[in-house]
Amino acid sequence: MIRFFLFHFVFFSLGVGAFLQAQTPELVTTVKTGAGGIAPTFVAVNSLTRRMYVANVLSYNVSVVDLSTKTVTKTVGCDATPQGIAVQPKTNRIYALLGSASNTRNSSVAVIDGTTDQILANVPLPGYGGRLSINAETNRLYVTDNGFFDVVGTSVWVLDLGSNAVVNTIPVGKNPTDVAVNTLTNRVYVTCSGTGKKSDSQVVVVDGTNDKPLATVKVGQLPSRVVVSETDNRVYVADNGSPNKIDQEVTVVDGNTNKVVKQISLPLGFDAYTGPMELAVTGDGAQVFVSSVSYSTKFEASRNVFSISGKAAAVETKIKLTEEPGQFVTDPLTGQLYTAFPTKNRVAALDRSQNTLTALVVVGNPPQFIGVNPVTNTIYVGSGSESLLVLNGATNTLEKTVQLGFQAGGIAVSPNKNRIYLSNPATGSIVVLDGRTLTDIATIKTGAPVTELALNPETNRLYGSANGNATDASSLAIVICDTAANTLVTKIPIEKTPSGIGINLKTNRIYVAGTGNKFDENLVYVIDGAVDAVTATIKLPNSKNSRSGEIQDQQGAFVVPGGFKITVNPVTERIYATRNIYIDNASVAILDGARNIFFGQVKTDTPSDLFVNPATNRLFVANGYSQAISVIDCVTNETSDRLQLDSAPQGMVFNPVTGKLYVIHQYNDSLSVVKTGETRN
Repeated sequence: MIRFFLFHFVFFSLGVGAFLQAQTPELVTTVKTGAGGIAPTFVAVNSLTRRMYVANVLSYNVSVVDLSTKTVTKTVGCDATPQGIAVQPKTNRIYALLGSASNTRNSSVAVIDGTTDQILANVPLPGYGGRLSINAETNRLYVTDNGFFDVVGTSVWVLDLGSNAVVNTIPVGKNPTDVAVNTLTNRVYVTCSGTGKKSDSQVVVVDGTNDKPLATVKVGQLPSRVVVSETDNRVYVADNGSPNKIDQEVTVVDGNTNKVVKQISLPLGFDAYTGPMELAVTGDGAQVFVSSVSYSTKFEASRNVFSISGKAAAVETKIKLTEEPGQFVTDPLTGQLYTAFPTKNRVAALDRSQNTLTALVVVGNPPQFIGVNPVTNTIYVGSGSESLLVLNGATNTLEKTVQLGFQAGGIAVSPNKNRIYLSNPATGSIVVLDGRTLTDIATIKTGAPVTELALNPETNRLYGSANGNATDASSLAIVICDTAANTLVTKIPIEKTPSGIGINLKTNRIYVAGTGNKFDENLVYVIDGAVDAVTATIKLPNSKNSRSGEIQDQQGAFVVPGGFKITVNPVTERIYATRNIYIDNASVAILDGARNIFFGQVKTDTPSDLFVNPATNRLFVANGYSQAISVIDCVTNETSDRLQLDSAPQGMVFNPVTGKLYVIHQYNDSLSVVKTGETRN
């Protein structure tokens, strides 16, 4: 039997004074782990060519989907985040609204040739665009002015698609949120949320012949989306309602008289908070689809799609969703409804006969996690499309793709047994694969939705973080399994949400990050592997944003501080935990494993993962914001080297035999191979 001598040799045979010579890390190569997009949010259909176009906001590209085969045929890279998409079927041109490539107030519109799938032009806008709509008859594109931080948008820009130039600016009022066109009447409808009050929430009607406002229609509070049924000249407006009252509704406007016909209230599941709404209408005007998301005070979600009868202006059916949808679109030729699911990297179609949404196509194949077997020099990458990618570490090539049939949450690899352990949060289990045949050989029932995994091959103990339901205290636990018998040993209930796991193979101590809901509730659990019990906790001190005194991310959203990822140096008994807070205060916490105390911290930026090499006493930190790997000298706790990457790193794993570091990038579906340069004296 192959013993786990390699890790012993590299990690423990050296004293602290015998660290290996460290050199500057260098990027060896980049391996594509999949072709597709991340966070598909906006969709458009060309019914003439039977193509669907999906804007992927986190991977800076547009997926081209063949509707006949339901496959992605091309991925068009963009210079910035695509934040909207529209199709001109008569010219077979696709227009993608792009956010600013740099931190400026101006965005642009990319013009894509539907025949070659190539970008023909990039039209700059006078400001930051929000939503867009095309009049196929006049060959004009309308884009709402979304404003930019302290600047409030008040206009709609008009682009002539023959010359690809902005030809007019239409004043419409404060905070235009959406725009739609009736090509038969040449009327343009713009929703404006104003200051957020119901009194100034309106739809501005624009004459497309002279780009002049014709009328304003008072609608419900915070109108967010608008669609037009050209068949009966009706306009449908999604009103998000007041922030503190659940009153989502759809306002129906007669396009002939510009009068409100009816306001349709939506039956919501909860009454604490509402999310965004999306709208779509069939070409014959018979059905209108609206998404509605509401949350309870415990953050339980009710996600639905309501089908509204265009004739009766009343809710007919409700379709329950498991995820929050992105933009809706209907195929003008078939009336088929499509919607994107940003968190699942897929587009779904509505099955009208059963009133369900079924998966149509996976547009992204992003790497989710990574593991390595240093004995076989094999790298395993968990994919967002329910598959496991197997790469050859010697050739840096993809050898095989294993279809799992489930979305794995984490991975652990046993080099001496050649086993791969994959958590299946959906079923509360861990699937064991034979590393040679890549087939299932066992399933460990955990009874809890485990995500991250870590293995101690010397004790045959597998540790998992069960954090599937933060509102249920009984579901928060540290799961311990016996890999010799492939059975559950015990579950240790804990109060904080567990995440990253680090193991000291020398002392048989396991460290699990626990994240609370308040600033001072974040700690690291210390488990004695000999008795399978928590013997201590190490509290992480609070850290606040120096600018505002609050903990925020770059968009101002709340971020909980704490150790999300953990790595251990068994030689020095130092534990390192990421503290992914606002960029001003992001850091790596240093813990003393001998005394179980907080020791200090190292300043870094938005760390997503980290690894310490005991042989050189150097800490490698993957930084999402700067898209770089920082190398920290653990003696001085100062940055000694830095390697710039092409995309934000989300996870990494180290092969101590080859000295290579493997870094996954979810945003561009790739894997970077980094030569650390750490050789023996």
